[in-house]
Amino acid sequence: MNDSWIDEELGRRLKIGGEGTPQLVRARVDETLAALPTKRRVFRKVGYATIAACVAFGGLIGVSVMNPDVARAVRSLPVIGSVFEMLGDDGIRQSGEAGLSSRGNVTAEDQGITMTITEVLYDGVRLSIGYVIEGGDDLRPERAEMYVNGKSVNFSSGERGNKVDEGVYAGLIDYKTTEMLPDQFILKLEYSRMEDWENKVDGNPKTTKGNWSFAIPVKKLTDGVYVHTFSGNDAPRIQSKDVTLTARKVTFSPATTSVEVDMIEPTDIAEVPFHQNLFQLFDDRGVLFQFTGSTSHSQSNNGDKVRLTEYSLEFAPIGRIPEYLIIRPISDSFETGKNEHTAPLNQQQLPITLSLGEAGKLTASRIEFAADETKLYYDIEGDNPYEQAYNVWLEDDSGNKYKGMMPQLIEAEPGRYRFVMKLPQIDAQKRLTLSTIETKAPEVDKQLELKIPIH
Repeated sequence: MNDSWIDEELGRRLKIGGEGTPQLVRARVDETLAALPTKRRVFRKVGYATIAACVAFGGLIGVSVMNPDVARAVRSLPVIGSVFEMLGDDGIRQSGEAGLSSRGNVTAEDQGITMTITEVLYDGVRLSIGYVIEGGDDLRPERAEMYVNGKSVNFSSGERGNKVDEGVYAGLIDYKTTEMLPDQFILKLEYSRMEDWENKVDGNPKTTKGNWSFAIPVKKLTDGVYVHTFSGNDAPRIQSKDVTLTARKVTFSPATTSVEVDMIEPTDIAEVPFHQNLFQLFDDRGVLFQFTGSTSHSQSNNGDKVRLTEYSLEFAPIGRIPEYLIIRPISDSFETGKNEHTAPLNQQQLPITLSLGEAGKLTASRIEFAADETKLYYDIEGDNPYEQAYNVWLEDDSGNKYKGMMPQLIEAEPGRYRFVMKLPQIDAQKRLTLSTIETKAPEVDKQLELKIPIH
């Protein structure tokens, strides 16, 4: 399998901006990148004490090099600081590209393990950090303690990351704090344990205890942030059978669209058809937002027949404040099917269309071959466009597979979403096959579809 786009992009940027990089290091980087395989995405959930939190996030492909000396050299280069740009969801990536995130590049080392926080972003909704870990096969940080201006803060968190080679792991962590943070503060993060998911004991990751501590100045993103809070009878509300959904707060920022809702439902979960409590969000044009994460916690007393669950739902921004939003609960049915669909990718015969099963279709409209990358442009028509857009790859007649980073949304209209996926450099003379896999369509509870006016 060929190198991932991330590793190709890292190599390209090193060659472009490597005037300060020793020739030996650059040569070693080129050698290493040429041998790197593509790795699978990782999905993780993390909760916090006293509040039952559910955190869901998408995938991430990491950046790495093989030799520790090379890793340390690369760590100081600008490309590592652009983890957000290359690997985050649309909101994180756009904020990174616009220079709205804070550069970290703070390193801590203990027990032969080195962790570097490369970048930090806080927009009042989520606090995101990018990091690189060296010293193990698949090491991930655990047991974090967070302090803001010296005060301990409770949080929930979700991590996405990937081991891309022996000894190096890269990832992003989104922290959701239980209280609003100040506009400027010193963020202190202390990690007391690293978990090695490549080496397990009785099915659990091998742990290394130590102390990895970071102190980073953070400035809240305030430009372009709009907040609307609902209260009392003014709060948008809808009821269906024994379930009531109420909107509490909406936040728009350059990095995040956040919607906070309350759901009152029977404590007997079997009576609620959409008890997974996932949600879709649409703007006033009917365009679906990209889901990026959620937290929730429930309150009920023993003997209560109903419970209250408070949700904080996060989505990528759309670049405008709509007149209203539409939110609706859906079933947890975003898994992929078993059927792959393929077609020859001939540049002279574009566009070509592939079925995505019951969830829609994919139409490839253009492919661009360059000396340093390949760009594939395609449209998704379906009920789960962002996940469907990721499950796309190319294969040549020698069996080499080309998989890109998370595709970027170019344009969106109701039912039709246009993406570009950046892949490694591919010889334009090769015979290529376009491949995708079926994705199931979610079931929708239209009886609880809630319209949220934005004033």
